[in-house]
Amino acid sequence: MHILLLPSWYPMETRPLIGTFFQEQASALKSMELKVGVVAVNQQPLKDIGKPLFNNGLVSKTVHNDIPTYIQEIRSWLPRIPYGNAFLSKRAFHRIIDLYIEEHGVPDIIHAHSVFFGGYAAVTHKLKIKTILTEHNSGFVRGRFNRGWQKNLVNSVLQKVLLKISVSNFFSNALWKQYPKHGEWVTIPNIVDKRFFLKPIKSKESSDLTFLNIGFLTPVKGQRSLLTAFASLLNQVPNCILNIGGDGPLKAELIEYARNLGIEEKVFFLGNLTRSQVQDHMLSSDFFVLNSNFETFGVVLIEALASGLPVLSTKSGGPQDIINDSNGILVDNHDHDALVDGLLTLCENKNQYNKVHIRDDCYNRFSEESVARTLTNTYLKVLQV
Repeated sequence: MHILLLPSWYPMETRPLIGTFFQEQASALKSMELKVGVVAVNQQPLKDIGKPLFNNGLVSKTVHNDIPTYIQEIRSWLPRIPYGNAFLSKRAFHRIIDLYIEEHGVPDIIHAHSVFFGGYAAVTHKLKIKTILTEHNSGFVRGRFNRGWQKNLVNSVLQKVLLKISVSNFFSNALWKQYPKHGEWVTIPNIVDKRFFLKPIKSKESSDLTFLNIGFLTPVKGQRSLLTAFASLLNQVPNCILNIGGDGPLKAELIEYARNLGIEEKVFFLGNLTRSQVQDHMLSSDFFVLNSNFETFGVVLIEALASGLPVLSTKSGGPQDIINDSNGILVDNHDHDALVDGLLTLCENKNQYNKVHIRDDCYNRFSEESVARTLTNTYLKVLQV
């Protein structure tokens, strides 16, 4: 069985952390003895317009884990013109798909990731290859795709794909409510990188209780209100530390806010981290906390669970599929008291969580083997349609 993945964004040298879960899914499918290829078109963010394009804007052809991978970065010149960037992306996708087919043959199934614009490119390709879609874009629940042309584009894609998948039950329900005439969605979660299961869980030597937060430093990720809650926690449990990994437009503001709260000696901003560094920080922490407003899934949560960490998360969508009483705590969004109580409860019940059990449960639900088996069975059913 030959599967061609069409991610709408994908890791490259200049942006190595975008879409890493697509890369992991490709490797997982390859381990199931499927023939797998990847064709991806990255649109340069508007803030970077004018910077050199990856590989000078040419198609990059590499082989990653024995998977032929074709990537091109293009400029998003037409953000304000209806269908403008959709057309640019579709045109690039079609050229690369044709090149891939010329060198590797016609795939049995195209598995597109996100309507904008891998899904759009897949269903408009001249060969009309059987296509399924997995949606990841949180813009659907954040009201970012409400323009008429955007809704028309989404409807045109959903009408033509043979199966619609999302990564959480929350997201599946939200998508179904927005586009009910196309029927319900199937939920298949994202994969946790297998490297997070390889290093042994270790006991901490420090008596400090270490909380870890990793994510883009933007309003939607809620780090400012997390700092407020952490300051309140320190009044009751002074031997706590908060490490925040990641970068973003709010970094300077958050550093200043921590200083104004008087907790700058208890909060450490780690900057951008490699996957290996993320894993090391998780293994040396006591808890992971995610205070996000929206999460279609929450890959960072399953990475934390794979490291044996109990997790505190807001009920922001995807986390409700991931967190349960045995591995952490869920609290309501925008509820300061609930967030402080959750942090305090983790501290008071640290020894009640079984790190090995947390990791084993994560493996059973989100490992490459588990998810790839589900996807393979899904492809077989689609081929029978």
